Amino acid sequence: MRLYHFAPAHMVDGIIAGGLTKGATPGLNSYGGLVGFITDTQWLTKESDFNKQAWATQKLIDYDRTAYRLSVVIPITHYNNLYDMDKFLKYIIQDGTKTMIRETPGNKDWYVYLGKIPADWIKESIEKKDKAVE
Repeated sequence: MRLYHFAPAHMVDGIIAGGLTKGATPGLNSYGGLVGFITDTQWLTKESDFNKQAWATQKLIDYDRTAYRLSVVIPITHYNNLYDMDKFLKYIIQDGTKTMIRETPGNKDWYVYLGKIPADWIKESIEKKDKAVE
């Protein structure tokens, strides 16, 4: 299955060399407060359009988190570690995290791979042409 991972320019070389290994999901309580992280959760999407990544705000950071689109091919033998959002949300216990995911446009296109994604599963890296900041 071919999915996509978007990355900022300053992280793309490390991801291409070492794979996707540092993904995490914030654990938010019902008030939106951070209570921790769920580690080894590599976020992917089936939406390839750079401009349709609603999660990629720049409210807290000063760089473009969608500067590069990486094509990732998950081997069929590893599909058991790949969760669509409906399945992933069943395992999330923090109400704030569930709400954040459900309220973000495009969430039906998202997948989470539980574990690390090796570099050789990354088949392509494409730089975004438009560098406009929202």
